[in-house]
Amino acid sequence: MKTLYLTLAFLIFAASVNAQKYTMAYNDYSHKERVISNTSSLSNFKKDVISKEKFAYRDFLKQTKNNKNAIQVGQQTFTKKELTKLLRKSALKADNIEEFENLLNKDNPQFTNDFSNTELQLIYQKFREGSLHKYIDDLVSNW
Repeated sequence: MKTLYLTLAFLIFAASVNAQKYTMAYNDYSHKERVISNTSSLSNFKKDVISKEKFAYRDFLKQTKNNKNAIQVGQQTFTKKELTKLLRKSALKADNIEEFENLLNKDNPQFTNDFSNTELQLIYQKFREGSLHKYIDDLVSNW
């Protein structure tokens, strides 16, 4: 009888320890999932812009109009629409990639840390497509 009590006590103890480990692992997993989703939304945004062969700013802006997902870039959080407008304005103000990078870093010093150099250059080119500035630059270079 004594052995039966010891066996039952051991099984109850083992089950409670196992349940605590499962709860801790589940909470840790959900936290990691949230962190990954923030970075994946930025990578999805970059992929959406870069993958388009002919990028049309107005069409892309219409697509982002109802998207309320938050995108973490550097220290700030943007909606897809806000990030699109910010990148377009910065690309139009800048004459080259260095100025574009400086304009983005002006308000948020860690902004370009989330973008590689090639991604930043491709995004700069995509957001300048279809603009008057790009048209004038093409005319001057073909002259």
